[in-house]
Amino acid sequence: MPAPPSVLLRDPNSPRHTAALLRALFAHLKDGLAKLPEPAAFDYVSLPTLPVPTPKLIFQTILSAIQREFVAQSEAEGLPQKDEHIVPFHTRVDETFESFEGKFCEAIRLRAKGNVSRYKLCLVIEQPSRIRDLWPDSVLSGFLRLSDTLKARRLLPGRVTLMFVSELPWHHFRHPDGTIASNGPDEIHFQDLTKDEMVASLKLNHTHLWNDWNEATAMDPSLPSISEQRFSSLYSNFCEYAFTSFRAQNRDVVELQLLCAATWHVFLVPIKTGEVKATSFQVLLSHVRQYIRDALTRLHSRELSPREWISASIQAATSESLQRMSEASVPSSSKNPSDSLVDVLERDAYMHDETRPRRVDTSRGKRKVILPEEVSVPTLPRNSALLLVAAFMACYDPPKQDLIRFGRRESSMSPAKKKKGGATAKARASAATEGQKDNLKRPQLVGPRAVLLERILSIFQVLLNESMPDREAEGDLVQQTEMDEEEVAERSARVLTRKENTERMSRSAAIFQEIKSMIAQRFLLTSSKTNELTGMTVQVNITYEVAQSLAKRENVKLEDWLDDWRELYQ
Repeated sequence: MPAPPSVLLRDPNSPRHTAALLRALFAHLKDGLAKLPEPAAFDYVSLPTLPVPTPKLIFQTILSAIQREFVAQSEAEGLPQKDEHIVPFHTRVDETFESFEGKFCEAIRLRAKGNVSRYKLCLVIEQPSRIRDLWPDSVLSGFLRLSDTLKARRLLPGRVTLMFVSELPWHHFRHPDGTIASNGPDEIHFQDLTKDEMVASLKLNHTHLWNDWNEATAMDPSLPSISEQRFSSLYSNFCEYAFTSFRAQNRDVVELQLLCAATWHVFLVPIKTGEVKATSFQVLLSHVRQYIRDALTRLHSRELSPREWISASIQAATSESLQRMSEASVPSSSKNPSDSLVDVLERDAYMHDETRPRRVDTSRGKRKVILPEEVSVPTLPRNSALLLVAAFMACYDPPKQDLIRFGRRESSMSPAKKKKGGATAKARASAATEGQKDNLKRPQLVGPRAVLLERILSIFQVLLNESMPDREAEGDLVQQTEMDEEEVAERSARVLTRKENTERMSRSAAIFQEIKSMIAQRFLLTSSKTNELTGMTVQVNITYEVAQSLAKRENVKLEDWLDDWRELYQ
């Protein structure tokens, strides 16, 4: 039965795995056809675009594969071979597709032994999205016209099928000049997997990982024992967290399974060392987050093989766990401050200790709490850092202050002269308002509130413009009057362009991708669906010290933007 000349298998979940399944299916089909009473010849050739980038190498790969099958079949049947059949076809092919067409038809007739109706060939092109970057236009167009070419050379139609396996639809396969081949392939679209289905696929490794844990505990009795039910619950929760962490950077379900299984071994390290119990899921997550980011950097890019990455990460995680255990045995007075949950609570108690030495603010007659100088701050890109700072401001500042604090004129005053948005500098606290800082309903004491994502993006847009290194500060009235009209117009145009650029950037897809990434890393918390950004409510999950350090890195004075926050810490 004739087959379609070209087919696109569009698999958004795992095209690489689909290509591997095709190879296994074709190998099984080939063995089955060879065992029929009237054997039929069937060949398939895999063409990965990266290892086979040039036309001559493509043609040689196809012709040599067909001839190898012919030689193998002749040897199996014990038939004598003619000398001209032994000469490889690919030694006489050049870069042109016309040269390949003649050799290709000759190879098919030779392989089918004259009975072309009993022969079928499938050409499977893997990673076809790289075709436009590597293959000349004539090669793809020639392959799509291959059925008509064979018909013109008096070969039966439907003998050769070209198969593409990709996660992209056909309209993305454009030539560098912007055109699309008119005679595109028939498309078979595999349905996208839902989040629950993807997480369920990650949980398929549960039995294998449970057996590995049992073998490890049998070999080392010092390891803590975990029931299968507890292990299953722990792995199920970890799979959901791993999916949210890796999904933003990777959509291949097989690759997600690899990343999840690799980081799971590191996730278990604090349990093996006895530092953390299996019931403390959030504490275990806090230790594995850096390795999840490292897996995206080095394992996903194959800078290291999975075995090498797992070995190196387990060794590093074990050393860190033992170091934390040794530090935990030291008296609390000699510990260095960090941003773990336990250390933050200890630091808060330390700050409220009335026996601590405090320095006196001579200008206001108040005692100042000396904040810790060493704060562990995560390494984040500029936009992510500003987003976290904007989220911190939005979660602690009352919404009614937004117009005063973040309202912008055409050009903002320098913070040394005025507050952001044109608000006047804070007046000295009077005796009537002096006791208001002890109000237990203050946001600093109650904690961050959940705010709309749109409010965070609006504040982020202001911070993005204020933190630009090339931002021009507004001069005083005398300097403005000294400018001529052309200078004023040119400056106004630059300010307007900068505002348009920052507004466009603050609503770009890259920013929303970074927001999803920070939600996955638990820098931001949300109870909304991450695939619906409209109306999403977000809550910040960092301390004031971390937000202040991030703000200083990006040239933002956090205390000038927060509502009466300075009263608590000075």
